[in-house]
Amino acid sequence: MAILPLGKGGGRPCRALGETLAAMPATAQERWFARLYLLLPMIVGTLALFWILSGLIGLARFAAAREVLTSRGMSAGAAGLLVGGGALVDLALGAGVLVRRYARSAAVGMVAVSLTYLVGGTIMAPDLLVDPLGPLVKILPALTLGVIGAALLDER
Repeated sequence: MAILPLGKGGGRPCRALGETLAAMPATAQERWFARLYLLLPMIVGTLALFWILSGLIGLARFAAAREVLTSRGMSAGAAGLLVGGGALVDLALGAGVLVRRYARSAAVGMVAVSLTYLVGGTIMAPDLLVDPLGPLVKILPALTLGVIGAALLDER
């Protein structure tokens, strides 16, 4: 095997890294992807924290959460099932988004559950839409972050 002199191997001389990169500028899509991809761990962490805390608070304040529903005419049994079930679903989704294999499915589930909470809450307790602390309004950013997470988390 013959050894070629430096710069003669491919027919064209090698360029410096700066020159090579300058000849291939990043597109807008590549810049967007790079920025969003770097935010992905923060998105996943925020979703996990939000949903796990939501589930834990629902369990810790079970009676108060059930009272929100019973005060609007729902039976105590049905309200208890909804509060307990909702808290467990929240915990499962929050934990699921932390497991790479289930992360995208969990994010899609978060979107579906958020929509369910928003529609159900609007029907059962429309006054919460204008509550000064905005418990139903706060679903909208969580819903949006879930959509972004689901879009960025590809299935592998």
